[in-house]
Amino acid sequence: MAHAKWVDPIIGRRYGHIEMKSAAATGSPLLIGFAPSLLVMSSGDLKRTALLFDRVASADLFWAKSITNHVDPARSWTPTSASFQEIEWLSDVEFLFDPFEPFSVGAHQFGASALLPKRAQDLISPELPPTALIDGYWLHRGMATRLAATGVCDAMTIAQDDNLASPPSVSNDLQRVGVADVIIQQFPQVLDNVAWEEVIAFREMEETRLKLVRLRTWLARMSHASLQPREIREAILSAVSDYEETMKLNRLRYSYGPIRLFLSIVPDLLESMLRLRPTQAAKSLLAISERKILLLEEERNAPGRALAYIPYTASNFSDRSK
Repeated sequence: MAHAKWVDPIIGRRYGHIEMKSAAATGSPLLIGFAPSLLVMSSGDLKRTALLFDRVASADLFWAKSITNHVDPARSWTPTSASFQEIEWLSDVEFLFDPFEPFSVGAHQFGASALLPKRAQDLISPELPPTALIDGYWLHRGMATRLAATGVCDAMTIAQDDNLASPPSVSNDLQRVGVADVIIQQFPQVLDNVAWEEVIAFREMEETRLKLVRLRTWLARMSHASLQPREIREAILSAVSDYEETMKLNRLRYSYGPIRLFLSIVPDLLESMLRLRPTQAAKSLLAISERKILLLEEERNAPGRALAYIPYTASNFSDRSK
């Protein structure tokens, strides 16, 4: 099978085939996002989405593949959108997939249009997908709901443009979409200048996975809270601020703590060893270990820890420039 290749014009990076593993290989279910408006997403939008979702499904891949047969694949749908070449490459590495074609999630296989209601399946043809006749957002939302109902993975719609403008009533599903959208907006805005390999490597780090699982748990819990986007944003910023302030204090304690321990315990340790008092020496070593454990416990109990993934992504990517 020939793999798609492309050159990122922003950073001049040439891409071949890369194995893109799950971002949350910790026993938690995969989270798949359904994007109704894939073609208007920039390269940075796609990378920020990859920081929250394991994979992204979109019927827009139908249009992207059709367009690349007639225009320069280095072009894009809009001046700020990701190129058709990049979209094709992300499909090749299986981060993006078309839910109207057969696809797999782990060991589970899904036939073409398996997530669609019968009335939508009747509209499918090789020339015209259902998105041409049915509102794209609600169609993708329905497919996400059906996929999540299988229990194979978790799935939700990705908020884009005015997707959340209607209906006026806010369901738990729509609330979760809104919370996820606010979370993604908190991720670094400079990812256009970051290579996909760096994003992929970041997703696969053990610390990333653990923090991401906690963030997704918080996301699920917040789906039951009737909050407006402004209130969600304020809750996130407040929690992140509390977490960062606590971590800063802990880092200061960690910086000065070892020096204090060294000055107070090491002389006693050396004296005990010289005088052949192994019990006292062991107690001194134990005091050092207990101090480290105490610091770890303080970090575990830090307020806002569930949202630690947000500043963690910022610390990894925010210092990038063109």
